Amino acid sequence: MQLNIAGQHLDITPAIEAGVTQKLNKLANHYPELEQANVWLKVEPKQQIVDIVTHFRHSQIAVHAADKNLYVAIKDAVRKLDSALGHREGTQQAYSRSKRPAFEESFTAAEE
Repeated sequence: MQLNIAGQHLDITPAIEAGVTQKLNKLANHYPELEQANVWLKVEPKQQIVDIVTHFRHSQIAVHAADKNLYVAIKDAVRKLDSALGHREGTQQAYSRSKRPAFEESFTAAEE
């Protein structure tokens, strides 16, 4: 999985990069189609902000998390991304299942 990690008012240390990489690689194991993610880490007064943007099954998914602790914000953002990816995957599966019977009916009608 390709990760682009950028920081605003923040230096990306090896520990921060390793934490983000570790959490997103676990997520990539659950969703193999996930190939790339852009992570923006921002420091604002009294809060740390994490934004993650990725493309999954032809749609862009973006999540936002903020907390006083950067590592907690990263964890929250990855949890939100996992939820959003699961929702997107479930929506597509439900759509494909709902369309299947109509397709099969038209196919069997054409054979007769």
